[in-house]
Amino acid sequence: MQTEVLNIPGFGRVQNKTTCSVCLGSGKNITKNCKKCRGKTIVEAKEEVTIKIPAGIQDGMFIRVAGFGGPGHKGGPSGDLHLEINVRQHKHFTRSGNDIHVNMPVSIIDIINQNTVEVPSPTGLKKVKLYDYYKSGQIVNVLRAGAPDPKNPRIIGDLKVHLIFYIPEFSPRQKDELNQVFAQINDKTKAKWLKEFQ
Repeated sequence: MQTEVLNIPGFGRVQNKTTCSVCLGSGKNITKNCKKCRGKTIVEAKEEVTIKIPAGIQDGMFIRVAGFGGPGHKGGPSGDLHLEINVRQHKHFTRSGNDIHVNMPVSIIDIINQNTVEVPSPTGLKKVKLYDYYKSGQIVNVLRAGAPDPKNPRIIGDLKVHLIFYIPEFSPRQKDELNQVFAQINDKTKAKWLKEFQ
């Protein structure tokens, strides 16, 4: 600070305090500036930093990198860098909160035989037991096979498996054998459905 004493008629001695135009209030006067920073105490540089991405982080969340933000005022500590995360969409998996959804094709043979099948998950293959009363579009829940909560890794979502039935290819001989079996089946499901329109 600079203090200037003025004698003003009618007011007497008056002190006028202003910020020093040389040191800008720092109390230091640099007589020889640094060639790199030119007296600004800041040097622009590039640095590569390895950042750990928390498991289960969601699209649009932010990660704070301490000390890599803007320069501090008058030699103070630097600010923080805030990175917004953009998660690339997976070809098969979709996410809802911490739950992961996946559509899985299932042969009607596996349904009839109530087989156990393997289902892909973000952490590897999981086994799922099928039952003959399942319908196409049924959702099978696999506990704790989804995504972890980025704020609390102990909380893990579920894997929601959407079953999509398909009919496998049969040879002409197999089709003939199946037709003989189907002819003995008395299926009234469609007839009941049609009655609802009468």
